[in-house]
Amino acid sequence: MSCKSAQDGVILAFDTSAAHCAGALWRGAGLIGQSYAPMVRGQAEALFPQIEAMLARAGVGYKDIAAIGVGVGPGNFTGIRIAVAAARGLALGLGVPAIGVSGFEATRLTHPNAAIIAPAPGGQAYLCARAETPPQRIEASAAPKGAIALLPPAALVANMARIAARRFDQIQVHQTYGAQPASSVPPPAPLYLQPAKAAASPREGPTLLP
Repeated sequence: MSCKSAQDGVILAFDTSAAHCAGALWRGAGLIGQSYAPMVRGQAEALFPQIEAMLARAGVGYKDIAAIGVGVGPGNFTGIRIAVAAARGLALGLGVPAIGVSGFEATRLTHPNAAIIAPAPGGQAYLCARAETPPQRIEASAAPKGAIALLPPAALVANMARIAARRFDQIQVHQTYGAQPASSVPPPAPLYLQPAKAAASPREGPTLLP
């Protein structure tokens, strides 16, 4: 695992949880690069070219990355899986940690005391009333007055980079004092707030002939 801190290394964050492909680079106390492209599909093909172009514009490379922040949802199943799988694979290849950040957490960085809502299918919404409570599914019409929607993608991923930088430095402190070995940092996992629509077929499998 990298020994860089968030001060001298680069935190790469990206998110493909909805109809977009968004990325941000954080170093020291601020952003050094951002990228955003709206897209309904094709995030898997667009993500790494977008990352490489963003790194090039900032004058840094993969070798400078100290940690990866990735959006884990809420959002659509395919988009979340794309980002999480990319983050885990890239982290493994670079020997750096991947840190999952939810859209609720990233939005709460800007609106710390607000109830936060995210769209859900069927005229419903996911409500995260407070930082310490899990999201719940509600009728969109029942959202509390003053509830805040998730930030737009560019602002969302910028906050994800900032949160990942903060957590990475906490990880480094724990490791310095032997409280948290590198191997104990859990990989990011998707934040799925509803079960997948796909289900196993109820039909029996084919008969195998000898």
